[in-house]
Order: sequence, then structure tokens, then C-alpha cells
Amino acid sequence: MTIPQIISLLIIILIIAVSLKKHTDLFSPAKVFSLIWAVVILLTEFKFSGYQNNWTLFSWFTLTTGLCSFLLGLYITYYLYLGKPLIPIKTIRESIQITDKFDLRKLLIIIVLLFTAYFISYIVEVISFGTLPILSPNPDQARIDFGIFGFHLFVNLEPILLFFCLEYLVLKTKRKKKKFIVISIFIISFVSYFFLLQRYNYFLFFVISIGFLYYASKIINLKKILIVAIVFISFLSVLQSIRLSKYAADFHYVISKMEYSKDYAMFTWPYMYIVMNLENLAVGVEKLDDNSYGLLTGDWLMASTGIKHWAKEYFNIDKQKYLYSAYTTSPFIWDYYYDFGLGGVFSLSLLVGIIVGLFYYKMRITGELKWIVIYSFFLFVIVISFFTNPLTSLNIIVSIFVLWFTHHFFLISQSSMDIKINQ
Repeated sequence: MTIPQIISLLIIILIIAVSLKKHTDLFSPAKVFSLIWAVVILLTEFKFSGYQNNWTLFSWFTLTTGLCSFLLGLYITYYLYLGKPLIPIKTIRESIQITDKFDLRKLLIIIVLLFTAYFISYIVEVISFGTLPILSPNPDQARIDFGIFGFHLFVNLEPILLFFCLEYLVLKTKRKKKKFIVISIFIISFVSYFFLLQRYNYFLFFVISIGFLYYASKIINLKKILIVAIVFISFLSVLQSIRLSKYAADFHYVISKMEYSKDYAMFTWPYMYIVMNLENLAVGVEKLDDNSYGLLTGDWLMASTGIKHWAKEYFNIDKQKYLYSAYTTSPFIWDYYYDFGLGGVFSLSLLVGIIVGLFYYKMRITGELKWIVIYSFFLFVIVISFFTNPLTSLNIIVSIFVLWFTHHFFLISQSSMDIKINQ
């Protein structure tokens, strides 16, 4: 084993050991972030694919700078809140589950309005595109081409719509007719979005829901998380098999230049999707000879103003030219490095760590539902950080805003939060 693998394995063992203790927070940000990245680095260092190379010291330094900066940001927030008592998770759950604590009538109105916008936008895009990606002769390309700006923003709010439906049901409404409406909306939205062959938003819904159920209910424990994760991964595999129906697993195995036995060809796709992100980063930081000075980090802002494509063309910004292979995604660090070099990696990763830490401690100190939901969303940002930087996407920023706006102004407790702090 390499030194990075040994360090990663020790981190994994330590986190698992700590997580087995009673009353521990399974989803604390430092724990989740460290575990995800330890697993990813451990797998990457096996070098099973011929596309993988030995990294230079500079590549390792860039990666560790981003990871350590994020953790430093979390530590800063820990220090800021040091000495302030944290509400036990059990107490938070009991408070959230108080019947009639929240205005579910307003939440139902938001669900119906959001579903209406989603469904109308969905129909408009299908008519414009002429078919559904799942019915296209080339489904993998069709799911990329599908979408009309403006309308697609509402379609991409599907995971938020699904989450609101789940939240409505978990918060214990006693009205069966309205439960039926919410369940129907959930099923229609879930199934209709499946035809678009998009995994990303399902994964977003899965992670935010697990976080919410863990902190706001007694439904989730470690055993159930593992079972649900297995079922969900199987669901994503079905999506992938439809998208790549023309490609056999052994063909993918061959073109990926795998160095293990062909008997394990089925593991090629998940392995390559995990490790090639880091490989793209390692090669990209060596090749980069210019910077984009915020055009990638602020992609969501440019997209909202309509100047995204014009600005990237004018400044000749092309992320694809630094890719090492056909895999087109990179870790969250890459956007910061492309924009501002090592300074951007350090400062922006630090900033994101501080933001995540603030949301986490807001949740643990106040016990308010809105902070539970927002932190659950940022769990997704942490989990997907090895694959992409969601905070640069307009869809993600809009989703965060919709969640915060809904919970801050509509789904508020009818009386002030009253939690007795137990040590």
C-alpha cells in the first residue's frame, strides 16, 4: 500500500470506531467529509486503470491544500461556538415531531404550486424536444441536450419538490385526503423525472432526505442507512444501464484499460467515475497556464444574468481542454484552482468550510427545522465534493434559496422553539 492509502485507511478505521459510540453524530461535517475523501483517495491509489498516473508532489499539495482548508474552516466554526451547549440530537427529534408545530397548510400550497410549475415546464420541454431522453435512439446524449433555459430551472427543482413531499409526510399531518394528494405528487414527479435519465437530482434528494430524517425523526439509524443506500445505488445502476444500453460492461472494461480480471468488469463504471475526478485534477493543475478569475466559481451568477456563454467565449474559458480522459468531472477544488490558483484553493475551500460549519452549529444550538434542512442540503455538497462543485451551479443556488425561503417565511413553528438543553 502507498502512504496515502495507509493514511486513508487509518482515517476510515478511526471514523468507523468513533461512529459506533452511543449518542455520536453520524453526520457531523468533519466526519462525513474526512470519510468520503479517505475512501476516494484509497480507491484512487489502487491505480486499477491504465488512464491513471503517479501524481506529482504539486498535485498532491494542491489536493491536500483544499482538503485541509475546508477542515480548517470547520475548526474555526467549532472554535467560535466552543463553550456553547449543543442540543442533543434526540431532543431535536422530539421537538420537531411535536404534532401541529408547523404550518403544513402553507407547505401543501407550496408543494402544489411547485408541482404545477414543474409539470408545465416538463411538458413544454418534451414538446420542444420532440421526445423523452429514455425513448431517444441515443439516450445518453439526449439527456444532455434536453432542456430549455428558464423552464429547466423548474424541472430541476424536482428533488426539492420530492423533499417537500417527504417533509410534509414526516411532520405528521392527520389529514388523509391531503396525504393522498402529496403522495400522488411525489409518485408522479419521481417517475416522470426518471424518463429524463438524470442521476444527479435523485442523488441530491437521497442525501438531503437522509440528513433530514436523521436529525428530524427517529426513522433513520445506521442499519437503515446502509439498506436504503444499497437500494438507491441499485436504482442508479438501472438508470445507467438504460443510458448505456448499447455498451456492454466488458467493452467499458476494455476501453478503461483496467488491470484487474475481466470477471470484475461490472465494477469498472463505479470505479472510474470515482477515481477519474481526482486524475483530472492531478493532470489539470499541471497543465493550467491561465486563470478564469471567478468565471467558474461565479458560474451561477453569470447563468442567472444570461452572460455565461458569452463571457466564457470572450475570455476563452474551456474546462474541457484540461481533461485527461472522456470523464468530464473534477473535484470541487478544480474550479477554485482554475479561477485563482493555489490562493483560490486555500481561501475558497476555507470559506466553504466556514459556511458549512456555521449551518451545522446553527442547527445544533437552535434545533430549528430550517437549519436542519439547510445543513442536510450541505451534506450533499460534502458528499459530492469529490465529483463536482455544486455551489457553482445555478440550479443548486436556486434550490438552496427555495428551501431557505420556504422554511424561514412559511413553514415556521406556531410558537417559539422551546427545547431544554440536556448535557
